[in-house]
Amino acid sequence: MNALSNQQISRSAYRIVMLVLLAVLFLAVNLFSNIVFRSARIDLTENRLYTLSEGTNEVVAKIEEPITLRFFYSERLANDYPRIRTYAGHVRDLLQEIRNRSDGQLRLEVIEPEPFSEQEDLAMSLGLKGAPTAQGDIIYFGLVGTNSVDGLEAIPFFTDEREQYLEYDIARMIQNLSRPARPVLGIVTNLPLDTGTGGLMSAMRGESLPFMIYEELRDRFELEYLEQQFKAVPSKIDVLMVAHPRELDEATLYAVDQFVMRGGRVLAFIDPHSEVSLTAG
Repeated sequence: MNALSNQQISRSAYRIVMLVLLAVLFLAVNLFSNIVFRSARIDLTENRLYTLSEGTNEVVAKIEEPITLRFFYSERLANDYPRIRTYAGHVRDLLQEIRNRSDGQLRLEVIEPEPFSEQEDLAMSLGLKGAPTAQGDIIYFGLVGTNSVDGLEAIPFFTDEREQYLEYDIARMIQNLSRPARPVLGIVTNLPLDTGTGGLMSAMRGESLPFMIYEELRDRFELEYLEQQFKAVPSKIDVLMVAHPRELDEATLYAVDQFVMRGGRVLAFIDPHSEVSLTAG
């Protein structure tokens, strides 16, 4: 009887020892993983939500001066809105991933602006826009980026229609903050890029809707419109965009040629039958 009892005790002790050893091994593996693979991640999401594109990695790698990103998110108020809550999780994860790849050059702050607080005042002063709820509360869900020379970029509110461009919008913000000055884009065109197809009359009525490409260019470049007849491309122009202009004379064509010969870059968009140009007159 004693022998059987001792055997049962030995088996119990063995199991306990094995459990302890397994627990120690588990902790050791986790500790080792945290030390060795701290920056390594495996993205198993269906759409690779947390895998940065090559372009974003390049932008982050070129950050030379510290950049601060402030993510304003009314988390408590947004708990009742699953769509915003899920979207905000994607934004936060992406921002953290970008920060982790920045080699310490990018600082991330997550701020929850409570009603009538200093954080809410800060959000409004930086250009963010809150969305009112049915209960009268205001939800903030935007991003502000600043650099060391008082540069400021903002996404006032993360909207549904821009979700598929989330990484692009954040990378563009970082790129704009990384450059001391935006390159100058010279535009030669007969198209109403800034007022849309409605033209001057729509603009006077406050109904103008700029082309989407114009909005994108304005965010990335300093735009300089040139007359459609000129004898030289101004020296401050970095890139020249010729978008379906009226017929160019010999002097203008020669000026464009000389700009290219000096190392300038030209984008030419020519449509032999542009409906937009006909509408614009």
